[in-house]
Amino acid sequence: MKLKIALVVTAFLISLTGVGVWVAQSDWLREKVLTAIVTQAEKTTGGAVKLKAFRLDWKTLIAEVDDFEIRGTEPANEAPLLTIDKIRVGLTIVSLVARDVRVAWVEATHPKAHLILLANGKTNIPQPKIRRQNKTAAETILDLKIGKYEVRNGEFLLAEKNLPLGSHRRETRSPNRL
Repeated sequence: MKLKIALVVTAFLISLTGVGVWVAQSDWLREKVLTAIVTQAEKTTGGAVKLKAFRLDWKTLIAEVDDFEIRGTEPANEAPLLTIDKIRVGLTIVSLVARDVRVAWVEATHPKAHLILLANGKTNIPQPKIRRQNKTAAETILDLKIGKYEVRNGEFLLAEKNLPLGSHRRETRSPNRL
C-alpha cells in the first residue's frame, strides 16, 4: 500500500514537472511576460512602449528583447525617445520560495536616445505613471544591483547633434558578495 502511494506521488510530481517545463516554453507564457514587460515599462517611464519579440531560455536564464521602443512626448513624425535593437539579460535565481530573481548582467545593442529640448525648457521625457519613493532615477537603477552591463554601438541625439555612445561596467564587487 505504501509503495503504491509513493508511486502515485512520484508520478504526480513527474507530471507536474513536465507541465511546468511545457508552460515555461509555451507561447502563452511568452505572451503574458511580454505584456507584463510592456505594462511595467509604461508605468515606470510614462511613455508608450513597444517591443517586437521576447524570448526566455529557461535553461540558461537568459532573456532577450528585440526592437524595444519608448515614445515620449515627441511628435509622431520625430524619432522615439529611446530605441534599442536588442537587449539581453542574464538572470540569477536567488530563491524560488521567496521569488527572488536578480539581474546578473545586461547587454544593450544599438540603443538610440533622442532627446528634444524645447525653447520653454521642456523635453520629450514623459512623466512616470507611478510615483517613485523619494528616489532619483539613478538610485532606482542602482537598486537593481546589476553586476555587469554593456552598451554597444549606441547613439545619443541631442538638439539634432548625433553623439556616439558606448559603455560597459565590469563586476566590481566580490564574487561571493550579493
